[in-house]
Amino acid sequence: EKAANAQSLSTQLSTLLSSSANERNEPSLEELAELLTEDQRTDVRNMRSDPRLYERMVESIAPAIFGHKEVKRGILLMLLGGVHKTTAEGIKLRGDVNVCIVGDPSTAKSQF
Repeated sequence: EKAANAQSLSTQLSTLLSSSANERNEPSLEELAELLTEDQRTDVRNMRSDPRLYERMVESIAPAIFGHKEVKRGILLMLLGGVHKTTAEGIKLRGDVNVCIVGDPSTAKSQF
């Protein structure tokens, strides 16, 4: 059986979560699960039981760049974090997370 590729699953889950967050009537988890193929469901189940899931996802961010774990963690959380909210007063709060990378020249900032 083929091992789950953290980068492709991360992209698929991000797309799925992003598309569901943009809908006015958010679907239930059961409805979201129905959008996945059986192989994808199996991959998600395997990911859920992986104790190193977070670290594997961090490692899948810019794998050609050595080190910079904190930057990679920040980018991962930016990609997966934040949801749009509306307060009781009707104020819309943007859920997007922004990341500003500052550092010395030639430290792979542009590649991130």
